[in-house]
Amino acid sequence: MEKVLVFGEHQNLVGILSEPEAGPGGLPGVLLLNAGLLHRVGPYRLYVELARGFEASGFHVLRFDGSGLGDSPMPRDSRDYAERSRDDIIDAMDLLAEKKGIETFVLVGLCSGADNAHAVASVDERVCGVVMLDGFTYPTLRFYLKDYAPYMINPVRLAWFVAKCLGRAVARIIPAFGRGAGDGGDVYDRDFPPKARVAGELGEMAGRGVRMLYIYSGGIAGYYNYAEQFTDMFKTTDFKGKLQLEYLEEANHTYTAMSVRRHLMGIIFTWVTEYFSSEAPMYLEGTK
Repeated sequence: MEKVLVFGEHQNLVGILSEPEAGPGGLPGVLLLNAGLLHRVGPYRLYVELARGFEASGFHVLRFDGSGLGDSPMPRDSRDYAERSRDDIIDAMDLLAEKKGIETFVLVGLCSGADNAHAVASVDERVCGVVMLDGFTYPTLRFYLKDYAPYMINPVRLAWFVAKCLGRAVARIIPAFGRGAGDGGDVYDRDFPPKARVAGELGEMAGRGVRMLYIYSGGIAGYYNYAEQFTDMFKTTDFKGKLQLEYLEEANHTYTAMSVRRHLMGIIFTWVTEYFSSEAPMYLEGTK
């Protein structure tokens, strides 16, 4: 059963609650967080299908628009984006705790949604699991070798690469350079917090018993380009067996291909039900 909810301190947040008719009790609630500027349906209705699959397995699922996104207007206050996003997620957890008695939560986020999920999971002990799609990335030696090697052995590509790097360097010095009409810049461009801070927070989360599923796509090869990059990024972090890492090289950033999207959902459903509801039935529409 799906119902529309309006909630939050400013009563500005709009979401869809998928509520099971019956199922095993004591399950965590699942929150699906906006991916960038996308509406709560998610890319290619990914969040709709995830929500209905989780509902069929007995989970309460809330997919909602954060402040200023989709149907949720921006409140008039002085908070910045990071603070507002964190507060929105906490408001959503508070809502399910008050209305449904849910005490723990799994946060699912893609891109900036993963960033926001981490921000909350690192400070709120109600979070027992996170599903991070194309989350934080930091370059490693192997990343650089794989990224730059093709340019070193091909003179034409090397010349193009040098020209591109020079253009970027000039653009940093003169911001307006290279921003001609129709130039929208890189399709995927993000800034990440300091790696040392993130490593410490991940270690603290693992110490609290937070389960982590990190999934990276081939669509962000400029940031993440091999399966083990995550563990190489955080070699000194003790995940205490709480980490599962997946690399879907065939996928783009928004999982456009239906077959790849189905594969992604299968990984997520399997992980969530395995660790949080071993008795819940598996469900994936269209694959029976």
